Amino acid sequence: VDGASSMDDTDMTDGTCDNDVMQISLWFPIRSMFLFQTVILMIECPRLIPGLCFCYIGMILCHFMVARCSHPLPWHRCKNAAQIFDDLILGGKRHDKIIINDHDGYLDAMKRDKLDKARIERVKKLSAAVKAFALKSATDFSKMDMYAYLNSTEEKESALRK
Repeated sequence: VDGASSMDDTDMTDGTCDNDVMQISLWFPIRSMFLFQTVILMIECPRLIPGLCFCYIGMILCHFMVARCSHPLPWHRCKNAAQIFDDLILGGKRHDKIIINDHDGYLDAMKRDKLDKARIERVKKLSAAVKAFALKSATDFSKMDMYAYLNSTEEKESALRK
């Protein structure tokens, strides 16, 4: 399972064959399945809520690390989990120097930045629409006075009776 190559949460199988050796990379919705199982465990065993919350916080931090490690620009990348684990176990930094060529990953980074800006604009529009709807609903609800409604219906009913 190659989770580091994608921030996507979808299923995809890519098989390549080279000299009678088949290499398969499978993208699987691990985070979604983990969240679903976590919610089920929280409902069934409420005493596990603190531990599951801390575990899920760790999963979120790992997701952000994978996202940073997969950045197209080499100088925006951070250490991956294997390098951090080696540092913890071996107690020192024994990594090779990273050689960065001119404009290495520049076009991919520009495409990613454009997509990120478009996504940010979509999220801003969505949040503005949700806020406007919530504000309109709140003002409509605050204008509604139950006593005034009851009085008006009683007056209408009494007028109809006469």
